[in-house]
Amino acid sequence: MMHTPLIKLAGALLLILIGFVVATLWEHEPLHLGIGEDDPLFKVVEVNIYGHSSLLSFEEQNQEIIDTFKSIWIGTLVGGQRVPGIKGQGIDFSASEQAYIEFDICCKSDEMKLARGREITFDFGGISMAMWIKPLAINDQDIYPLLGGWYGDVQSNKLRINQGHLELLIYDASGFFPEVAVRSRSKLSNDRWYHIALVHDGQQANAYIDGELDASQTLDRKVSSVMNDLFIGGIPSGYANVGQARFSGIIDEVVMSERIFSAKDVRAIYGLVPKDNNH
Repeated sequence: MMHTPLIKLAGALLLILIGFVVATLWEHEPLHLGIGEDDPLFKVVEVNIYGHSSLLSFEEQNQEIIDTFKSIWIGTLVGGQRVPGIKGQGIDFSASEQAYIEFDICCKSDEMKLARGREITFDFGGISMAMWIKPLAINDQDIYPLLGGWYGDVQSNKLRINQGHLELLIYDASGFFPEVAVRSRSKLSNDRWYHIALVHDGQQANAYIDGELDASQTLDRKVSSVMNDLFIGGIPSGYANVGQARFSGIIDEVVMSERIFSAKDVRAIYGLVPKDNNH
């Protein structure tokens, strides 16, 4: 049974991110909430990990990672440890040399193939992501993965910490030639919580830290698709990687969306956690 704070968080994010309720199951139907069918927010997109939006709160007790917004994709926790997070449980990826969450996107079953299991698509040409992170042992020299795939795979985007700064990479349609869409001006330090949000609309990318705009850059490159496995917090051994194989810290309350968050959206998501929980 979901705890009351998680129910409130899921409900608030539904209102903030999509303005209506969508069940992205194998057979999915919109719930009619009085919104006109000609309203663009009423559109139900193809089944994918984002399903408009996904929320990962890490409140499970086993190795499964379940999307609170009910997409068909289920993640698997490897090596990481469930610890107290910014709200409820988070995942400590520094607990093991091999620690990551894997979403098995590509080609593993007939059902997945029928549900476009070979690809994650983006209807609006952009992507938004937000999460709470608490670095525990990062340094100013290394690169640490937060969200994305391994280097050399067909991935459209990647979020990382590079020399203490957040970086959002956007790949071209071939899955190669990543460019930095935005790099934070602020440098992250250890042993404190940050709320981070990265938004790219296909032409401009914004980085937010603790609800405030930290950096903005122009990159005219649409987000295309992801055609192989997606990882959070680390990259498995045996995969090509640049920098460290895992994030040295805790991640909690991950939001991913193909919709483009406004500054107001980001501030609202940040505000869902009481300020006395931030440190």
